[in-house]
Amino acid sequence: MKIVITIGRNPNNRIVIQDASNRVSGDHGELKISDNGSIIYQDFSTNGTMVNGKMVHNAECAVQRGAQIVFPNNVALNWNQVPQPSLLKNVKQEITFGTNPDNHVRLHTDKASRYHAALYITKDCKYYLYDQSLNGTMVNGVKIPKYQDYPIKRKDKVFFDSEPLNWSQIPKQKCEKTIYYILPISLLLVGVCVFLLMYPPQSKDICEEYNESVVELYMKCIYKFKMDNDVFYFNYAINENDKVQITYLTQQYDSAERHAKNLLGTGFFIDKQGHIATNRHVAHPLSSDIEEACRIYAKELFRDRADRIRKNSGVDIGQYYIHTQEGESNATALDRLANDMSNAKFDVEIFYFGYAVDGTVINQLSDFKKCEVIDYSKEEPIDLAIIQATDHKTPDIVKNPILSSTMSEGPLKNGEDVKTIGYNNGLSEGLNAIGELHPQCQSGHISQIPDGNKIQYDIATDHGSSGSPVFSNDGKLVAINYRLPTATSRGRSYGILVKHLKQLMQKNNIGD
Repeated sequence: MKIVITIGRNPNNRIVIQDASNRVSGDHGELKISDNGSIIYQDFSTNGTMVNGKMVHNAECAVQRGAQIVFPNNVALNWNQVPQPSLLKNVKQEITFGTNPDNHVRLHTDKASRYHAALYITKDCKYYLYDQSLNGTMVNGVKIPKYQDYPIKRKDKVFFDSEPLNWSQIPKQKCEKTIYYILPISLLLVGVCVFLLMYPPQSKDICEEYNESVVELYMKCIYKFKMDNDVFYFNYAINENDKVQITYLTQQYDSAERHAKNLLGTGFFIDKQGHIATNRHVAHPLSSDIEEACRIYAKELFRDRADRIRKNSGVDIGQYYIHTQEGESNATALDRLANDMSNAKFDVEIFYFGYAVDGTVINQLSDFKKCEVIDYSKEEPIDLAIIQATDHKTPDIVKNPILSSTMSEGPLKNGEDVKTIGYNNGLSEGLNAIGELHPQCQSGHISQIPDGNKIQYDIATDHGSSGSPVFSNDGKLVAINYRLPTATSRGRSYGILVKHLKQLMQKNNIGD
């Protein structure tokens, strides 16, 4: 199946690039990903795209995952937003759906995507639907997650936007059967029935019970550092080597707000006073790697600007309006700043921070209710924070906040079932067809023995899911999901063990 990721300023693109200068085109380019993982970048833009340091303009080129793709506003492509193709290995047949004529089944509704979805049929006659569309695919009235092999059954009600799947177009499969399987299967069914009679399953559904407690978080922010009386604002991207690359530096506050990052994450209410647990990198998205990269970048920039002033007396120092000390020239002041970067004080400038609960209709920024940061772990491996609604109230819709009494520090085993509730891919998957916000509930298994700080599991999480609660099979909170902010981290999902959240709650006198 071909995955097509459109990129540009227009909001109907799969990856939207914010650019107040309009140097990025509305439909700037696209990535085409084949089943074998090969990737083609196609540029359609007015101003072109820098790919690994070379200009690509109205042309296409082969790239590898993690390549440095930089748009005219100096924003680099975030590879965390780019999916990988299906990981199914035993596929017997693939049937693709979309508006392009090269699909097996061509769709005709206006809101269907060119390569909307694929149906994979495995050798053991199981059906998996892989959605990669803009407007989504519904199965039995539920919008399925994107970029995942979603199991379905024949004659399930499937809609590609408003166009239904006609199962008569899908050939029935013949699977091998043998009479010798009947006896052991019958014995197994009898055993299952006896077990269920002796140990009836709990009626509580984790997802239904806690959906309303889980919120989407939105932050508009930029990074800053202060030196004496000078404040500088900056932004960054992750390059193809998983390294922080500074993309923007200014002293102009208005310009900084125009270049702010729009960040999304997940959190969950932990009491009735409006406290929300999430990741530190959602509530305070600053790390030592970002600080060190900025120190190096700013030091080189200040020294370069000082040298240019000396070589060309009176040259404009641009947008850096530094405060000179008595008897100090602009060049000397820049040298001083460069030499003193080790003492720079870093922070996050937050323009807006808010939350939205399950069922919220998102039309504008104010639909996110304001919240504020209370505390976060100062140990970088412990990616946790606590924030609070500014009115100090948990909304009435939240009937079951995830209280400390529902948190379990008990031993976890490799292979144990777990569930997450969160906002994978933020608003692009969290909003349904009528604009209502709803989280996704996903199941998986612990795939690595806990190391004292975190667990690893095989649930596919993506941008926006950071801060999701992770539950054991008996409905206990055991971890808080986070993802590594690198270009090659896709597919690796981790959770900070709940004992660290309880410690942060106790430190701030929060809890039931």
